Amino acid sequence: MYGSITGSRFRCGRSSYSWPPAESRSSTRRSAPGAPDHVSLIHHVSLIHHSSTIAEVEHGVTVFGPSLRRCLPLFPWKRASTFRCLHCRNEHAFTAGHICLVLRRDSRYRQEMTNVTLSVVIPACNESEYIEKCIEALISQGEYVDEIIVVDNNSSDDTPDLIEKYRKESSKVQLLSESRPGVVYARNRGFDAASGDIIGRIDADTIVGKDWAVAVHEFFERHDEFSCVTGLTYLYESPIAGLQRRWINWRLGRRGQDAVRSVVAVPGSNMAMRRSAWLAVRDAVSDRTDLHEDIDLSLCMAHVRFNVGQVSSMAAHVSGRRGVSPPSVYARYVRASRRTLEYHGTSSRKLDFLICADSVLHAGLWPLYRMYNKKSGQLSLRALGRGQTVRDLPVFS
Repeated sequence: MYGSITGSRFRCGRSSYSWPPAESRSSTRRSAPGAPDHVSLIHHVSLIHHSSTIAEVEHGVTVFGPSLRRCLPLFPWKRASTFRCLHCRNEHAFTAGHICLVLRRDSRYRQEMTNVTLSVVIPACNESEYIEKCIEALISQGEYVDEIIVVDNNSSDDTPDLIEKYRKESSKVQLLSESRPGVVYARNRGFDAASGDIIGRIDADTIVGKDWAVAVHEFFERHDEFSCVTGLTYLYESPIAGLQRRWINWRLGRRGQDAVRSVVAVPGSNMAMRRSAWLAVRDAVSDRTDLHEDIDLSLCMAHVRFNVGQVSSMAAHVSGRRGVSPPSVYARYVRASRRTLEYHGTSSRKLDFLICADSVLHAGLWPLYRMYNKKSGQLSLRALGRGQTVRDLPVFS
């Protein structure tokens, strides 16, 4: 039994709570006139997994709790007689019996979702500074990630040793080697080796959000019309990280938190696709190392009319380390974008303008990146005179 509601008190295990709780009675907002007296509970996999349960109250307040039985006493409303399960779309009386019924349904739904396996591929070359946090974030996804395939692409540092350490600790982690230099070769090696029904792909400096894998599973479970999905990507180790986050959240607020947006680009830093989609385009993708492999994959999928979606719940953070590259080096990096578009015959004046604008923006921000101390998160003029390590380009011109 998950709990029982008797009169104005809620009992969970050995604890008993007043209903509604005193702290919520004192801080409750008044509902809008004519607002329905019910609560919409968004039930998903993490409800049973004791992750985060999202509850949406009629006046728009969103609260988070570790599980349904723990967050019920925290809901900030005065009275609630019914709730609506967004999974079955039905409204239920607010009784322990109906709550348990919804939990059992969600348990079956979770079991069906866990039957769909997810493999995540990470190409890596000299990534000893980032690879540990990247792998740890994936391991923390729990049972929703079945394989973590790291493909070492001729690293000269201790990246393989660090990966081997995690391979010994977790049966999910696999270490593959690809001798041919180039991200595209490492990516293809990982994709071909993946056994999951869904294949995810992130970069070695990507740190996925805590519900990243759940978001991937839910998206493909609910949207049969999409073959690939990407999420929101936030910067870290960047002087403009805060500005970029505010900009993304502002745009997200305009179109809605739960809206699925159709896009074309499939960024390699944060994406997932059905295994069937990869098999369909496997022979079409190019292995040229002077092209952007993720743009090439995106255009190949667009050519066969595979739909790509973007959801906010599939959030990840990536390093802004590319901003340290001198403008001349970065210009070669973005020229590969134009080269990839020309290879597919999709270049246009508008896209050329956006590519040029990207180079100009980078040149303007480059002094800020030179002054930025990623350890302290502060800008310092002294850093301008210091030499900074510039990573090799992921494309070879």
